[in-house]
Amino acid sequence: MNYCECGCGQIAGDGNRFIYQHHRKGKSPSLESNLKRSMTQKGREWSDSHKKHRKPHKSNCQCFWCKNKRGELKGEHCPNHGRRHTEDEKKQVSKTLKARKGHKPDCLCPFCKAKKGQHPNWRGGISQKGYPSKFNEKLKALIRERDGHSCQLCSKSQKQNKRSLDVHHIDYDKENLDPKNRISLCQTCNTKVNFRRSYWADFFGKKLKIKESLGA
Repeated sequence: MNYCECGCGQIAGDGNRFIYQHHRKGKSPSLESNLKRSMTQKGREWSDSHKKHRKPHKSNCQCFWCKNKRGELKGEHCPNHGRRHTEDEKKQVSKTLKARKGHKPDCLCPFCKAKKGQHPNWRGGISQKGYPSKFNEKLKALIRERDGHSCQLCSKSQKQNKRSLDVHHIDYDKENLDPKNRISLCQTCNTKVNFRRSYWADFFGKKLKIKESLGA
């Protein structure tokens, strides 16, 4: 006689270690598993035989989803309307939220790493510093005009971008207002170049030199 190995005490079939689905008892699928499952179902069309077996909800269906869709659970009709949390419930909610807050001293999440200066993209908090007063719209307009009002990475025009192009600092130094240190980018590309900074600084530096040599 085989007992289910999950510890439920029930008898499994001959040659089986678990009762059906008991091998996953107490386990939750990983984020990677959920994503894979989601991708396999994406864009899937149900077969005709499956559609026949699916029973549509009736117009007077009393399930929670249909009632909510018809607006029968709003306002005074809501089951929780006018309900107040008891003191015990408030304490439990408070305890749960406090447990979520506050990272441990040895926490290795990106936010705690950044605070300690250990994150690979940490630059000492320079993103919090403001731009100098001379970096104004007049100065940005000159750079956009020099670059032909198009993104210098994906070639998208300002009209296609549906907003003014961003003026990017090639060496990521906000204080350096040299025209050779600035270039026009669309919003998407400006976000993209915040990573692999040394590569993009070298890329745009060479690009401007080639444009100058060609007299563009």
